[in-house]
Amino acid sequence: VTANFKGKEAHAAAFPWEGRNALDSAIAAYQNIALLRQHIKPSNRIQVIITKGGMVPNVIPAEAELQICVRSATKVELRDLTARIKECVKSGAAAARCSVNIESDEKFCYESLVTNKVMGKIYDTYALKLGIHPTDFSGQDIPSASTDMGNVSHVVPSIHPCYGINTEFLNHTKEFTEASGNVRAQGPTLSAAKALAMTALTLLKFPEILEEAKKQFKKDMDEGL
Repeated sequence: VTANFKGKEAHAAAFPWEGRNALDSAIAAYQNIALLRQHIKPSNRIQVIITKGGMVPNVIPAEAELQICVRSATKVELRDLTARIKECVKSGAAAARCSVNIESDEKFCYESLVTNKVMGKIYDTYALKLGIHPTDFSGQDIPSASTDMGNVSHVVPSIHPCYGINTEFLNHTKEFTEASGNVRAQGPTLSAAKALAMTALTLLKFPEILEEAKKQFKKDMDEGL
């Protein structure tokens, strides 16, 4: 979601009352969203940054902008949370008597990830043999990352396994990037790749298992996962 606030420039020292501070609107909206966080589910996430807020401090900013990332476990929850965030943004704009243009396009939203249970069990079997110990994420333990693999999982039966690379650092950090190139990370990576390859071979070799995976996929789609 992008929120672009428009106000009115004025000299910040000589005639501040003539201005409409777009940055004030952006900050008010940011604070409104921060207050909203205590009322959302643990599976929801909201991240906000200010991408525009004026150029010099002695001029009342006429334009400010927020970039907002919204994540939910399901698309229904995502729509509801996005609507609430838009209200936070509008009230922030009104507080400083500014206008706001809100842009959001659901065409570019990631779908929820639907893990095919049949394929998942096959992968788990091979992963365990190769020394990988899969975790069954459920409830509040579901990771809050987003991926376009979710969109794929609504078109064909899918799995999206994760694995560790023998590091204490979390991803999206410089340290994790360096650790991913370390020799210690290569063994687990090859094992995970082998487990995926064996899963694919099993589905190709045994049509009845592939058919079972397809039936599970249809069931998941019918249930609206």
